[in-house]
Amino acid sequence: MLSRYAIVTGQGRSGTNWVLDVLDASQETFCRNEPNVIPGSPFERLPPLWRLTDSDKLSKSWDSVASETCMTTGERDHRLTVNKHYLHDWAHKAGLPPLMARPKVRSLLGKTILRELDGHIWSLPSILGSSEELAKAYTIIKVNQVPLLVRWILGERQDVPVINIVRHPCGRYASFAKRFLAKSDPERELALTRDHLRLIAADDAVWRERFGSIDEMSQAASQTWMWRFVNESIEEAGADNPKFMRIIFEEMTSNPMPHAKAAYELFGLEWTPDVSALVEQGLEQSVWGKLDPKQVASAWKQSLSTDEIDEIETILADSPMAAWWD
Repeated sequence: MLSRYAIVTGQGRSGTNWVLDVLDASQETFCRNEPNVIPGSPFERLPPLWRLTDSDKLSKSWDSVASETCMTTGERDHRLTVNKHYLHDWAHKAGLPPLMARPKVRSLLGKTILRELDGHIWSLPSILGSSEELAKAYTIIKVNQVPLLVRWILGERQDVPVINIVRHPCGRYASFAKRFLAKSDPERELALTRDHLRLIAADDAVWRERFGSIDEMSQAASQTWMWRFVNESIEEAGADNPKFMRIIFEEMTSNPMPHAKAAYELFGLEWTPDVSALVEQGLEQSVWGKLDPKQVASAWKQSLSTDEIDEIETILADSPMAAWWD
């Protein structure tokens, strides 16, 4: 029997980690962070999820991929701090689960006494918890930029809820440029994004006309067009679906707790005093606890150039999502 699971998604640099951490405050959940980008992931058996083609291949493989994802842990998963019901109490009290998120410690253990940890993905070691109890957990699968998966899940697995978190494209691009582009090869990233847009254009004449000349797109323009395609496709799939929830990043940063409670309600998770305290504590330790929320949401106005802002806002202007930030 496949474990219960839900999907948290976004465009990356949009607050998906915040949603995952909020849901990780529950003892009922088992949270997976971007298992699709881990080497050797079962997601490698799926078609590209950022496109809207090849639903047949997704249909044939998804349940087995989800099942494996719900029963394994990966190198990108967040550090466990809550005593989940599938963990042994003594292991939690001894502080063992958080060690699994420390690569050097995990590598040492994997090469000595816990061989199952020697890799990018591993099963729950019996010394830490029970696989039988893990199978009863509510798995939260956080995967970014997956419109095909969202459309298919909402249509074919109607008991699986989905949260999409959307950030203003200027704010999202500013964060992406600071956190990712600064540490990577910008030209390679621009070429990759243009290649993705070309494939989308080949799939869909409407988007091909919207994109215009992909070869002439700047970094900001290419990222914004991908942002539009991903989020508009997800929003179209989720329209009027009671299992779909949108969180707007800027509204969430201004008033986080109602959004946290709404996510728990959507997933049918119990909102307890312990959960509330953990979420409050997390907010105090996060960027929103250190800065004025309005400064966080509007920091891009100081970090992006006038040309970048104008280019992004021009692309945003004729999107149905533009009204969300009026």
